Amino acid sequence: MTGQIPDIFLYNESEYDIVGIEGGELFNPSEYGFNPRPNSTACWRGFQLFFSIDDKKRLILDKMYINQKERKIFQGKKPKRVRKPEGITFPYHYFNLQFQLNFSDSILIAKDFINEYYIHMGFQSPRSYKIVFELTFKDGLLISEKDLSEQMEKDRSSEQNLPQRPSVSASEEEITSWIKETFDLDYKKE
Repeated sequence: MTGQIPDIFLYNESEYDIVGIEGGELFNPSEYGFNPRPNSTACWRGFQLFFSIDDKKRLILDKMYINQKERKIFQGKKPKRVRKPEGITFPYHYFNLQFQLNFSDSILIAKDFINEYYIHMGFQSPRSYKIVFELTFKDGLLISEKDLSEQMEKDRSSEQNLPQRPSVSASEEEITSWIKETFDLDYKKE
């Protein structure tokens, strides 16, 4: 298994990985008639999403890369078909969607990944990044921004707060629970 490719959030003109979501998914392509298929051990979901905040502070889905059999028009946009992509294969790319989301909760975004904390399974922990922000939305509008970078640094200095891999003697239940946790982006505010 491989670490999963994250969704991306453009924030203050920099790209951040989405490393946590409170209150459920931001966008699920299946709810809009897509049928994504796994395309790599690094992308079991079969898609990658790109979000941003527009000039009115609204949360939007800006781009979507998706692996599915058929071409589908979404938001009046035809996907660009990519025949020989580098890395993970997403045959359909949707650009400039400007699809406004009505999300009311918080998202953790992060950048500057620390390689020594890489986990070869699921999504990476927020504590594995040097810079982490919590963005809170109400009805799709950004209402607060909080820098959690210092808190993540404190958590890294305390081994008990870091994600722990199961030991070699772990039970099947412990291993299954750990795998499920690594693929889950859900987080709770402290």
